[in-house]
Amino acid sequence: MKDASARQNSSGKEKRIAYGREAFINELWSTLEGYPPETNGRSIYINDLRRIGKTRILEHMEDDPRPGFRVMKRDVEGINSADVFAQEVYRDTLVFMNKWRRFGGWTVKTRDACGGFGIWQLKIPEYRYLPCERLLRKTFGHLNECLAKKDERLVCIWDELPALLENIIDRHGDCLKEGVLEAARLLDTLRAVRQECSHIYMIFTGSIGMHHILNKLRRNGYKGRPLNDMEPMAPGPLVPEEGKALAARFLSKRRKLSEDMLDTCAETVSEGVGHIPYYIEGLVNTLPSDISPSSITPEKIQKILADRLANSDWDLRYFEERIPNLYGRENVFLVNKILDYLAETRNPVTEKEIVDWINRVAKKGVEASIVHELMDLLVNDHYAVKMGDPVTYSFRSSLIRRWWCMNHGLKCPLP
Repeated sequence: MKDASARQNSSGKEKRIAYGREAFINELWSTLEGYPPETNGRSIYINDLRRIGKTRILEHMEDDPRPGFRVMKRDVEGINSADVFAQEVYRDTLVFMNKWRRFGGWTVKTRDACGGFGIWQLKIPEYRYLPCERLLRKTFGHLNECLAKKDERLVCIWDELPALLENIIDRHGDCLKEGVLEAARLLDTLRAVRQECSHIYMIFTGSIGMHHILNKLRRNGYKGRPLNDMEPMAPGPLVPEEGKALAARFLSKRRKLSEDMLDTCAETVSEGVGHIPYYIEGLVNTLPSDISPSSITPEKIQKILADRLANSDWDLRYFEERIPNLYGRENVFLVNKILDYLAETRNPVTEKEIVDWINRVAKKGVEASIVHELMDLLVNDHYAVKMGDPVTYSFRSSLIRRWWCMNHGLKCPLP
């Protein structure tokens, strides 16, 4: 995908480009900038389906920031401690300040404010335990002063932050309240930094919805609202025209097709995988390398797609396997039945229709209030989309819907 996702700047360094995401990226920058421009912008929380393209969008922003902005990005999925997270943020800040040519004065000031630690070791020495809250607030406090002097803003992007919080909670094992307390303190500290530092903005992203983490914290006594100053946003799939254009680009690199056939096949590819770039590329790359141009037809593409879904080549089973962890084992049967109904129903349905169908098919009484709670979660986790008045629901991803029907032996209606 190099041709579609990367280009070179004037220095010869490749920029990572999120093809077809220009409108969404502009919306992200506009949110960070604020509107009108003299107002303060807002930090952002991005959540969407796995492989929807979140990381590529963030890489694009890192490589091509707007004037007046700088970007510092890290994937935090592998971290399981608030203190380790703070230390990694400090290391990243050292690198950032070094590139920004403000290294010497900033590190001395931060060292003194934090009680003194080894600057050149690039880690917090064992002899000096520095709590997460203190390190983060002092680090960002001094960084904010430097940014203010140059009238610049820094966007800190932390990819998979919900996974970090879940790791923190899980690390404490049976001592659940200790894990909850550590995760809650980290969230509260990051919110405090956003309130105190007007030149620091944050973007949190994750495939795990932050609402699941917050629900776990609240069940254990947490009452904070650590994201109420952040704008929730979701990229979603590409618009059909952009998905078709991306598919045409990939197809034209594989074989020379007539203009009419290229247009038709590109539309088939993009529609077949729900206009998601990762799967557009994956489906085109599945075409046999020795296939003749005349053999590349919409019918051939549909057959290859069906084979990939049947063999679970894209690990779509993940969307079913995570259900017990997200909704609890006690709700697995009910969630599966709800998704069965949404998957094989052509038109959007109401909550009452969902309840009536489950009671009729499963022959067991289901409380409407439970279905309502689960539908809210399924919408937040991007399994379902909510629309209209009266409120109705439908399956969000056409690709996952088709796989779900195949895997559950259901008849998937045509679009």
